[in-house]
Amino acid sequence: MSNKQLFEEWYAQDQTKTWPEWLESKLLEARAELAAGNHLYAQATDRINDMAAEILRAHDELDENQQLYDLQHTRTVEADKLFQAANGVDYFPDLGQLVEWLMARYDKLRAELATMTADRDSEARWAEQYHAELDILKAASAWIPVGERLPDSPMSDDYLVILENGMLRQAIFWPEKSKRYWTWKGERFTSDVAFWMLPPKKPESEVTK
Repeated sequence: MSNKQLFEEWYAQDQTKTWPEWLESKLLEARAELAAGNHLYAQATDRINDMAAEILRAHDELDENQQLYDLQHTRTVEADKLFQAANGVDYFPDLGQLVEWLMARYDKLRAELATMTADRDSEARWAEQYHAELDILKAASAWIPVGERLPDSPMSDDYLVILENGMLRQAIFWPEKSKRYWTWKGERFTSDVAFWMLPPKKPESEVTK
């Protein structure tokens, strides 16, 4: 606004203030408006920074969950191949069928290893083969039927579960006797849990010496 416009505005009023007094009051008003604008700008900047940090945390959580599910998928694929080779089939079993077969196969292999009576060279050769398969089976058959036992850890622990409809989910278990159930993000599952396990540990990265 030009000096002429300011003067015309002052002149159009009742002129209870002198021209210098009126200019000083207008300057104070402008400074107050600027301070209020700066305060709003600072609040908006803080909010934007908070939202950016929240987005980064969400991305990190998404990456961790993706790594977890990728690792579980790899183990399931290995177990599927064992199932197909052992049973002479080319179809993929559902998770419930696969877990039951893995548990039975694991028990059978342990029994066979315990009763091996061949000579030491033969035993070492077969033991190496069986232990390699056992490593895969142990990783993939860590599933525990809910009928066998339930978790006893605090409810904040995250678990992997297989629902009766065959879906793989992440869940929190509430161990109190008055409300034993599984939830995720505050919602109960509509399908009952059939098997559960602790999340597999992430593979340790190799340190370059």
